[in-house]
Amino acid sequence: MLAKLKTTAAGLGQSLKFPSPAALTKLLPLVVLAIGLTALTMMFMWRSEAGYKPLFGAQENVAAADTMAALDAEKIP
Repeated sequence: MLAKLKTTAAGLGQSLKFPSPAALTKLLPLVVLAIGLTALTMMFMWRSEAGYKPLFGAQENVAAADTMAALDAEKIP
């Protein structure tokens, strides 16, 4: 059984073709751009949600009346 698994794994390894180093070099700027755009988008989304405050937690010093007023202002039941 172990020999069969080894031959199967060897066959799969030979059938997989990885890109050449030249192709990877060409893809590198695209990958860097994608990572950069993702980071900028995440920072923008994080910054745009500045008014968000968790309702419960040990570190939030928000009075219950303020929480209820905020929920009422947003028409959240």
